[in-house]
Amino acid sequence: MTSIKLEVGKAYRNRNGEIVTIVAENPGEIMQFVDSDGETYRSDGAFVAGYCSLSDLVEEFTHFRTQQEIFKYLANGWYISNLVGERFLVGFNAEGILCRYDVYGTQLEEDSWYFASPNAWTIAVPKASEWYDNIPEQGVLCWCDSDDMFPDVRIIVGYRPNHKFYKYVDVNDVSYVSATPMTAEEIAKYIPEKQNETN
Repeated sequence: MTSIKLEVGKAYRNRNGEIVTIVAENPGEIMQFVDSDGETYRSDGAFVAGYCSLSDLVEEFTHFRTQQEIFKYLANGWYISNLVGERFLVGFNAEGILCRYDVYGTQLEEDSWYFASPNAWTIAVPKASEWYDNIPEQGVLCWCDSDDMFPDVRIIVGYRPNHKFYKYVDVNDVSYVSATPMTAEEIAKYIPEKQNETN
């Protein structure tokens, strides 16, 4: 077999050159990895244990090889992005129109793409939105650069993704390395009981 080790969320090519995306894992099973079509594989990519098959996964996917391969992948409802670092995705919308999307999978605009250089494109998965992507105007009450011994509570009003260390900014324009939103239960601990009862 091959020297690959399958991982959930990654894509691979089989012996036919087709792209297969691993979407789940069933620990303890011999054929423990599951692709987007429900087919199962061993951790080394084998489709049928003990036999060589055209469906065996033999290499990790890095980029597309042809325009046809790109359009076939997009037709299955997936997204792609280019390899030059531009922060957008491309995919078909519900009406079958090729569109540009932001990194979270929100449609931005209809667009025309010819994919003249297919090897400049790769598979993309929309990111899950994080709390700091949409900080409300009043800010978010957070534990900042703190540990259990010395909790430091601040109202975070900004996030600087391109800053190397101090990404979180509070209402006084002080920056922090880390920030974790407080839960409703944590906030309730700091409200006097009488005031808590009236609310």
